[in-house]
Amino acid sequence: MPDHFDNITDWLLAQSLRDEPIADTVKEMAARLVGCGIAISRISIGRSILHPVIGVIEMRWTRDSGQVTTRCHPRSYANIVEQMENPLIDLIKSNRDRLYSDLTDPDEVAL
Repeated sequence: MPDHFDNITDWLLAQSLRDEPIADTVKEMAARLVGCGIAISRISIGRSILHPVIGVIEMRWTRDSGQVTTRCHPRSYANIVEQMENPLIDLIKSNRDRLYSDLTDPDEVAL
């Protein structure tokens, strides 16, 4: 399995230097992960952006559709997300760069 992840990492790093649409990169990354036998049903990537009206851009890939949808949210949405109970928000606010969870422990797995 490490070889698969190394290959995906190398591809993703090379992809970051190309001028490819991010939706295509997300779709291909999903295909590569599924091809490695990883049982994922969705990938969701969100990012705040510097724009006077749009505050957050979100891309979501689902295994059922095999497609990436992109949505833009207003600045007010970014404020709501920051106040949600979310492990990634905790990670950002604590200035840590890693989050570890025991995926066999039901208390640590998001439903």
